[in-house]
Amino acid sequence: MQEIGTDWHPADIVAAVRKTGATLAGLARRHGYRAPGTLNNALQHPYPKAERIIAEAIGVRPETIWPSRYDARGRPNRTLGRPPVPS
Repeated sequence: MQEIGTDWHPADIVAAVRKTGATLAGLARRHGYRAPGTLNNALQHPYPKAERIIAEAIGVRPETIWPSRYDARGRPNRTLGRPPVPS
């Protein structure tokens, strides 16, 4: 399995989704995304909504798959994503 504190390899994530009988494209369509590759973005970049969809399909919490993207409380760690827009 995965070492504690390291993100899962993208191939492991895809394999876990496929083991449930689903695909990332199928999950994207089921959740209303027009582009079937939308959830693939979460494999390489922080995308909390897509991460939740993938994690739910696998049956784990997003911070289990991507611990580097979440803080100790399980909230998305946005420092790794786009910088916040100044008010």
